[in-house]
Amino acid sequence: MQCPRCDGKLDRIALIVAEACLCNRCEGVWFDDKNLEKFLKLGEDTLDSSDFYVSLEAQDHGLSLEAPIDCPYCQQRMRRYEYARNSGIFLDACSSHGVWLDDGELGAILKSGKGAARSIPASFSRWLGGWFRGLS
Repeated sequence: MQCPRCDGKLDRIALIVAEACLCNRCEGVWFDDKNLEKFLKLGEDTLDSSDFYVSLEAQDHGLSLEAPIDCPYCQQRMRRYEYARNSGIFLDACSSHGVWLDDGELGAILKSGKGAARSIPASFSRWLGGWFRGLS
């Protein structure tokens, strides 16, 4: 499958609860259907053994990220939308096939705390649990 942003190759990555595709050139990520929400429910813990680290921090790949793109499956124009209210994170979605995140947008969602079912970062929860255990 070809990247909708730069025509690079999308490499499939198997995750614990979902699959996604990572562009080997512009480092964007494609999630089929509801796989983004499944991925975000597990949050940062899923990233411990994934290939997504390259996509977490935005880098300049010389591409216009505001330019409209087409779905890699049906080649129909995708709709651009703000991921969560007032997040400032804009994604591209095909209502039939999935969602595209440009390089850095996955990291921005995780940092914003607006990922699905995310309110407290996993690392903070682990620290807090250790702190409470230290009181006894």
